[in-house]
Amino acid sequence: MKNNKNLKGFTLVELVIVMAIFSLIMFGALRTLDPLEKIVKHANTQESSSAVVDNIKHYFEDSLRYAEHVEVYRGALIDEDGDSIAVDDSSTADEEIAVKSFLKRYYEDRVTGNSSGSPVPLTGKVRMLKVKNDDDGTGNYGIVDEYEWTFTAGTSYQRIDDTGKRVEPVIDPATGKQTNVTEFHTPASLDASKTKLTRSVINKGYYDNYAFTFIPGYCESVAGNVQYVDINSDGTSDNSDKELSTTSAFFSMSVVVNPKDEGAFDMSSDKMGASYMLSSINFSFVNINSAFVTNKFYYPVYYKETESGAISTDHYDNTETGTFGEDGHDDYAYKSLPNRATIFNEVASTDANYSDCIYFIYTLPDQM
Repeated sequence: MKNNKNLKGFTLVELVIVMAIFSLIMFGALRTLDPLEKIVKHANTQESSSAVVDNIKHYFEDSLRYAEHVEVYRGALIDEDGDSIAVDDSSTADEEIAVKSFLKRYYEDRVTGNSSGSPVPLTGKVRMLKVKNDDDGTGNYGIVDEYEWTFTAGTSYQRIDDTGKRVEPVIDPATGKQTNVTEFHTPASLDASKTKLTRSVINKGYYDNYAFTFIPGYCESVAGNVQYVDINSDGTSDNSDKELSTTSAFFSMSVVVNPKDEGAFDMSSDKMGASYMLSSINFSFVNINSAFVTNKFYYPVYYKETESGAISTDHYDNTETGTFGEDGHDDYAYKSLPNRATIFNEVASTDANYSDCIYFIYTLPDQM
């Protein structure tokens, strides 16, 4: 048997050349796949952040859409005289002052009938939705919390003298200020402690990866900058456009989502990068100005017989055609309804910026 001595293999040089060729091919393939991987990663990030924003949208809509009254505070809370009482982080006491001021504007002297048909002050629930744009102390931006108090509406008393006549105000001509007491005010009462509402939609896990910045008004991204949409078509995107997009008929709030390690978005200086996402929350309020809400409650008129005397009351209904109660004092007058021109109202401090807290104080008809 003869051995076949004609078999040939690859030389070492040939193997080195083949390996070099394959290395170049693999290098080129990886260079091609790298941008594709970034595109896929970016798409996954966008999809994930989009789902988060959709959930947050539903949260705001579910919380606010059916409100009866809404006031929005940015950069400061205010008291019943319109003075700032807190900026950014506020204490519970400051928040309660703002809530009581809200109740005075819209619910003071509202009454309803008890089981025996007698008029009693309205009771219900009032909520505060607090959006903290700035760092919450643990590196999270855009934390959203919601609180609820049970309240009893306040009352006001018009003073009358011993003859049963209303005491008219006396104005000091030198100062222009009133010098006598003509009305007594009992503020709304709140339960001893507020309740923090927990919602599955605003999941604390969202803040592990993302920072959120909430901006009142309808915004868009132009050349990487975030600016208000020119709603009034005057050629300028400014606060006037924001005011047009934060009304009861067209409420809008924009939200910027970006990676948590990049911190909160600064509307005045930052540019939108590939890792950022801008979205908007838009809806109209359903129950504001509805006939159901307007005619739901009686509005009373209270008079105090003398400074030290007992309180005498009479209550008129919304139609001004009848009374609720038996006191027939001749000097009673119908008390006007709360001001419904400012059912949706934004109150912003003069130095407010977009890192400040945003507060929504509101009530729901089904909680009265």
